[in-house]
Amino acid sequence: MQRIAAAAEDGALWFAVMGIGSALDEKRRRQWLAAAFVPLTTIGINYFVKQRVRKPRPDNPRADANVDAISHYSFPSAHASSSFASAFVVGRFQPRLRSPAYGLATFISAGRLYFRVHDIADLVGGAVLGLGIGALSWPIVSWRKLVTGRAL
Repeated sequence: MQRIAAAAEDGALWFAVMGIGSALDEKRRRQWLAAAFVPLTTIGINYFVKQRVRKPRPDNPRADANVDAISHYSFPSAHASSSFASAFVVGRFQPRLRSPAYGLATFISAGRLYFRVHDIADLVGGAVLGLGIGALSWPIVSWRKLVTGRAL
């Protein structure tokens, strides 16, 4: 669990997924590369929201000290928001990967509960924010005309 959490830091795991997608899907390579900015953009927006909401992290003496948390604020979860935004985009590019992508997003998010650095509201808020950003990002990421002159 801790390895997955570390791999998901700063959207790195999803950045790698988008890179693999660009390597395997030559037809939509540039769109996959554009999609790599979705987790990064989501983390930036998430940080902005955290600074406005200022909800402190759960005061839990059993919280795992080996888990990184770049902010003292917990709402919304950046792991959940970047994971669900990325899962949305991956699922739109490859519908057969939709369930595994959302499964991975859920697993990453649940890890934040496991490590006691978030509560359920943080995760739900992060997931909703991420799905919204994923939906808003999709028209830009999928705009094939930008690359080829043809609609996707």
